[in-house]
Amino acid sequence: MKDLEIDKNNANKALNDKKSEFAQKNEEKNALILQTKDEEKIAKQINLLLKNMSFSSFSLEFVNDTDENKGQYQIRGHNGNIRPITKLSKGEKNIIAFLYFLFSLGKVSDDDKPKIIVLDDPMTSNDDTMQYLMIGEIQKFYTTKLSDNDFFILLTRNCHFYLNVKIPTPKNHGNFHLYSDGKHTTIKPVDKDDFRTNYGMLWKELIFLYEQGKPDLMLNSCRKICETYVNFANKEC
Repeated sequence: MKDLEIDKNNANKALNDKKSEFAQKNEEKNALILQTKDEEKIAKQINLLLKNMSFSSFSLEFVNDTDENKGQYQIRGHNGNIRPITKLSKGEKNIIAFLYFLFSLGKVSDDDKPKIIVLDDPMTSNDDTMQYLMIGEIQKFYTTKLSDNDFFILLTRNCHFYLNVKIPTPKNHGNFHLYSDGKHTTIKPVDKDDFRTNYGMLWKELIFLYEQGKPDLMLNSCRKICETYVNFANKEC
């Protein structure tokens, strides 16, 4: 009986430990669920924005709000059928991720802690229509959602995107051009004489490579300049 009593006490202790562990996990789960309370709102924002751009390839459909699938959504195609995420193009996945990221930043409520937001070539794999959508949303976010303590960094290799998205000074900011000579990258502040077209950018890169004494790398820039001029002037080589 004494041995059984010891076993019973040990079993009760193990049970109570498991109950405490379960209660802690349950609290963590509930905290995560609370963080997803705006998922449906974000999905609706994305759908409305895409609809206004006459984009009808798909829409986001929020999954029934249960504990098992809280914060999840699925893709409904233009034909009314559910599309697997693996069937979306790279550009479609990219625009969903981009918009979801920007809209999710609105849920960050800790105003005392500065935010550092970095967008690295967000327009990759997207056509002109989606690029203009991104340009508008970035400008709206930059001018209305950032505080003076926040940091916003946008990296792009797309000249057209850069020329349209850059914003004149309401906030402390700067535009910088990164030049590579094949081994090192030089960072130069953009001045008033910055390039205004892709053609102008090619000439600035050519001058930079000449000044760095890199004739081999100049050949590629020369080729691009000639191709751009020939295509623009509709000339035959």
